[in-house]
Amino acid sequence: DGRALVCGWGDTWRVKDGMPVGLKELLPKSGRWKKQMKQSVLTALEGCAQQGVYLDGFTPDTWKKCIHPGRFAVTGEHILLFVPQCTIAPAVEGVVELLIPRTKA
Repeated sequence: DGRALVCGWGDTWRVKDGMPVGLKELLPKSGRWKKQMKQSVLTALEGCAQQGVYLDGFTPDTWKKCIHPGRFAVTGEHILLFVPQCTIAPAVEGVVELLIPRTKA
């Protein structure tokens, strides 16, 4: 269909023991993490839209498209989610990056 397959991918490691860290390890242990993550993703997407990113085909019900265990990086107290090109925005927008605050368990 001619869509580009561009995406950000992160390798996140624990310095202390040299082991890889999964996205699930960075999320709160409470059962409410999905609700918190959904709200954080929607807030970050609203911020993208305010900055002029055109979100195409995204609805609040499809927020899980933004979450993938390998498409993230950690920046201080935030999780940076990489959303593949053409997933929620046209190809011209490139890879959409969402900065999500890390919530303490």
